[in-house]
Amino acid sequence: MKYIYKGLEINNRRKVSGLIEADDERDARIILRNKGIDVISIKRDWKSIEIKFRREKIKIYDTAVASRQLAAMIGAGLPLARALEI
Repeated sequence: MKYIYKGLEINNRRKVSGLIEADDERDARIILRNKGIDVISIKRDWKSIEIKFRREKIKIYDTAVASRQLAAMIGAGLPLARALEI
């Protein structure tokens, strides 16, 4: 996943911003910290999401299971974006 960040370089407090690729937000923060950047803000770059579809047909059973799991996550209070990501 790609994240857009704004931060300050630790050594000279100069403002920096950019795009970083990481598994999740926590990993992105760790990578930036290791590069000497204090993160001010970080958010997911939704424009860079790639969706790939398979050519095989999805079974009704699989759709029902996925729908139930999604409903359970949303019912438990997870935001829709996070539930879909999981």
